[in-house]
Amino acid sequence: QSAEREHETEAEGLERRRALHLTYYVPGRDERTERDVDPMRLLLVDGRWYLEAWSREVEAVRLFRLDRVDAVRLLDERAAPPPQAHARNLDDGLYQPEPGSPVVRLRLD
Repeated sequence: QSAEREHETEAEGLERRRALHLTYYVPGRDERTERDVDPMRLLLVDGRWYLEAWSREVEAVRLFRLDRVDAVRLLDERAAPPPQAHARNLDDGLYQPEPGSPVVRLRLD
């Protein structure tokens, strides 16, 4: 299955400006969550597809790795990311620590 066909619903949500309902696997907690999101853009980073979207549950912009989306459904409502929802600048890479995060150095023998 091509990447285009795999992410057809996510792309349709973006194109038609429609909200999406995701069933998403969170590996850090080993659980599946249900989320309603307002899609902002699709990204291909280091060979992996991501959906950048406003997560209504946490009221913040989140990146959803698309190979962890178990199910996606187009909702009958318009996507409406709020004014504070800004696309991430990925010039410094995908992972970007929050301001004030501690710096950790490992010394290995």
